Amino acid sequence: GDEPYAGPLCELPNVLLIVCDALRGTSFDYFRKGPGDADFLKVGDDLLVKTLTLTGLVAGNHEFKVLPRNSRGDGPESAVSVVNVS
Repeated sequence: GDEPYAGPLCELPNVLLIVCDALRGTSFDYFRKGPGDADFLKVGDDLLVKTLTLTGLVAGNHEFKVLPRNSRGDGPESAVSVVNVS
């Protein structure tokens, strides 16, 4: 559909590769909420790529989402995805 998405592409020990896309999205903010985090933290700011590798993550459930944008402004946030990092 036309909704933005973010999902894990692969999981390795303490590593997560996030893949995202959005119709007409040209750059993306990436957000992660790890075990023990009260809120989402921005881990990628206005990136022109549709993938982001996060390393050194603590084991446990990590939530993530993206915010796409283009020259007309921000789009809707993606749904939150959850992945268990080992």
